[in-house]
Amino acid sequence: MVHTCMNVEESGCLFCLYEDDEQKLAKLRKIQSFIHGWLRRRKWKQVVEQYIKSPFSEGLRKRYTCVLEFLEGEKQYVQQIAVLITCFSRPLKMAASSKKPSCTLDDVNSICLNSEALLLLHQIFLEGLTARLESSPPLVLGDLLLTMLLPKLNIYQEYVRNHHYSLQVLTECCDILLDVEQTFVRKGDLIQILIEKPKERVTFKKFESFRRSDKDVARECFLFSYHLIVTTRGSDGKLHLEPNVGKIPMSEASLIEEPNEESTLERPCESASSVTTEQDTSYQGRDFKVVLSSKNLVTPVVIHFVAPTLSDKAAWISDLANCMNNAQFREIFKPLMANTSSINLP
Repeated sequence: MVHTCMNVEESGCLFCLYEDDEQKLAKLRKIQSFIHGWLRRRKWKQVVEQYIKSPFSEGLRKRYTCVLEFLEGEKQYVQQIAVLITCFSRPLKMAASSKKPSCTLDDVNSICLNSEALLLLHQIFLEGLTARLESSPPLVLGDLLLTMLLPKLNIYQEYVRNHHYSLQVLTECCDILLDVEQTFVRKGDLIQILIEKPKERVTFKKFESFRRSDKDVARECFLFSYHLIVTTRGSDGKLHLEPNVGKIPMSEASLIEEPNEESTLERPCESASSVTTEQDTSYQGRDFKVVLSSKNLVTPVVIHFVAPTLSDKAAWISDLANCMNNAQFREIFKPLMANTSSINLP
């Protein structure tokens, strides 16, 4: 170790005092190296703390937070456009080719317009932004924004110009697709009695003690002002609308509260109906029937339901009777409502 001490007595240098003792010199060098390392680490820690507390570092942290929020917002935007296209735009375009479409193809194009072009553009931009963030925290993103989004500004201009008109068309289509006069009344679990053995049996706990036959099928029913929806819950947990009797218009239906005392009106259609006609007293008075008499049907269809309890049956019968009466009165007064506005529905 090199040192420049000229007078040992005046300087008090330990290296000069122990110049001939190699062991002590080695210890001194070790202590000196440790102190130098500690001083360097302390100095570096101070430099790092000063940098962290500096306005420049604070600005970088805020900027990187904004970049991460921008990335998250871009992911959500791409997901929302994908939902718009897959769940609304494409199904509506397919439905527009039907005989009586709720929305024409022009209406769908007016509402969604160039959403597919926007989806493709933002998917590419999201991939570029994600790749830029994977390497290191970016200091510059302007080139990515200018090179990808600025040349496609006309897509946004077309979308914004059409926004007001698309909202107007969407409002008109909602009036057609949604019946604002129809309200939800009740829902519940019922058993439908069939002749044929169903392909898949789904049970409810409240009916486990009651069901003894393959003719009994569990249904989840939803009653609205003008329709009764009959569904079956599949093994995947999703509800599936029953074919033929899944949507029963209340204006074309009638109610038989006590099937054991049913009138002769039902007997001619017993052979053509999809329900059993046996006089079964094992239901303990909890069963009732809904008769669907539509103009499109040659013979009426009878749907035989069984409620879990007598109180449930009474509630279903009361609500069904009210909905049927209101729907039938509505059909009677509907032509008059087109000519005058002074008549109110009961």
